[in-house]
Amino acid sequence: MPEEIWIVISAIAATLLLRFAPFVLFKDDNIEHPTIKRLGETLPGASIGLLVVYVFADVSFEQGSSFVSEMIAVIAIVLVHQRFKSPILSMMVGTSLYIIFKTVIF
Repeated sequence: MPEEIWIVISAIAATLLLRFAPFVLFKDDNIEHPTIKRLGETLPGASIGLLVVYVFADVSFEQGSSFVSEMIAVIAIVLVHQRFKSPILSMMVGTSLYIIFKTVIF
């Protein structure tokens, strides 16, 4: 097999291992460890913050229409999160709107 296939296979194996490891290590539904509880409380907000930083990384506020799609996506994230309190739904809606605006409209 070519070397590239082994690279892809090892990347897939590492991804699957890292994705399934928490479920194997933490089988109990009642996790009492404070670090795990804290991560469960803080990571959703951190992931939304990471998306906001990614969106605004290359924004030029001098040009009028360059940041409109970013602002619409961020406003949608905030409104959806306030309404439904679901970080995954907020990220999906915001990311989808951002991609649609960047590729289709602007």
